[in-house]
Amino acid sequence: MQPYQIELKPSATMRLNSLSQPERDEVMRDIDGLAADPFPPGAPNTFLAAGSLEGEAGQVFVLKTLGRLRVLYTVKSDRTVLVLTIANQDLADRYFRPPLNPAAVG
Repeated sequence: MQPYQIELKPSATMRLNSLSQPERDEVMRDIDGLAADPFPPGAPNTFLAAGSLEGEAGQVFVLKTLGRLRVLYTVKSDRTVLVLTIANQDLADRYFRPPLNPAAVG
């Protein structure tokens, strides 16, 4: 199967460039790994909170990297992984709400 294309939004590129070279290299290895499998076990899906990340909507995935950083991305129908941003864990938690568990609501 053909690998997915990786595309970074400008905000993700800016954040990546703000990291030290060793951190940048490790994060890029993790991002490049998404080309082969954008749905790895360590990337649970969540849903974007309304109005966050410049209006992006739908299913968004979070990839844990470097322990404290999160790569927030979506997978487009044209087999493109679009990296929305790279954020610290606490900031990433503010963008997202966990998926509702219908069994827990009630």
